[in-house]
Amino acid sequence: HAGTHPPKSSHTHAHRLYSHSQPVLSSPHTRHPQLAALASSSPPTPPAPQRGDEGSVAIAERPTTQPPPMYRVLLVNDDYTPMDFVVGVLQTVFAMTRQQATNVMLQVHRTGLGTCGVYTKEIADTKVAQVLEIAQEHQHPLQCTMEPA
Repeated sequence: HAGTHPPKSSHTHAHRLYSHSQPVLSSPHTRHPQLAALASSSPPTPPAPQRGDEGSVAIAERPTTQPPPMYRVLLVNDDYTPMDFVVGVLQTVFAMTRQQATNVMLQVHRTGLGTCGVYTKEIADTKVAQVLEIAQEHQHPLQCTMEPA
């Protein structure tokens, strides 16, 4: 039976590693003294409200954030780019359904311009570049532009 038990030294070593007398995980406060100091300190007290001449409480105004300027992405009609290609580009770049893409393609065909969507400047720039790149890859003269919405 002597060969079926692990050697006593490794068993004792393993017992020391997993001893219940010492915590396996230390709390974050013992690992980071700065956190322990923060955890034990009381939260900062807000400054007292400032009173105006009339005795009313002055309230700090929140800065008003303006929505970013938006840009309309437009496709420009030409006599060479196939209608099916335009529909495919609209579905790919602008995540349109086939019906939505067909409607925009027909708007481009009938009026000379079609609105693909309205986006922030960075997104509009990217979508214009994507359309132009796909058109160039397929050797179509399809033009895409943007204007302030």
